[in-house]
Amino acid sequence: MSRIFALSLALAAWLTTIAPALADAHSRYSVPLWTWIAAIIVAIGLSLVGLLIGWWFLRKRSRVDAEQ
Repeated sequence: MSRIFALSLALAAWLTTIAPALADAHSRYSVPLWTWIAAIIVAIGLSLVGLLIGWWFLRKRSRVDAEQ
């Protein structure tokens, strides 16, 4: 539970400090804030899908090993 809290705190700090600074710096990273938020959500979603697939394979492997 503390990891989720730490991640949410880091995300909040990033959204309030670094992302606006990058957007105002006229750099190649200057995109609207909603784009950064959408990219973060997509990355988290893809990571969760990867974790679920890995968990599924590990469960399947343990069942196959248990049957032998």
